[in-house]
Amino acid sequence: MNVKNISVKKSDLSKSLTALKIIADNQFIQLNGYGTSYSDLIEDIEGLNNEDLKQVFKFFGLRCSTISLFPGTSQCVSPKLNLFQWYKTDLTESNYNLMMEKWQNTGLI
Repeated sequence: MNVKNISVKKSDLSKSLTALKIIADNQFIQLNGYGTSYSDLIEDIEGLNNEDLKQVFKFFGLRCSTISLFPGTSQCVSPKLNLFQWYKTDLTESNYNLMMEKWQNTGLI
């Protein structure tokens, strides 16, 4: 799936683009850190409509797992993955399936 080609109907967004970008970044921070919390991930996207979710997915894009060897730096230590691939990697099978239910009406899966 080419993330850049995802169509989002901006007039149907319930949140600002800035708020949705922050949600995408928060998803990454939680997934890239130690000990991913399913409840925190769900809480971030709770109440978002399908267009909001598509925009979050688009903002997330493709990201690699990073480490910081020196303050203010980060290095990729994995292939770049989209948000669903990160969920699959980091969540238990049951939590992954519950998460995918949240995204089922977006047309992305």
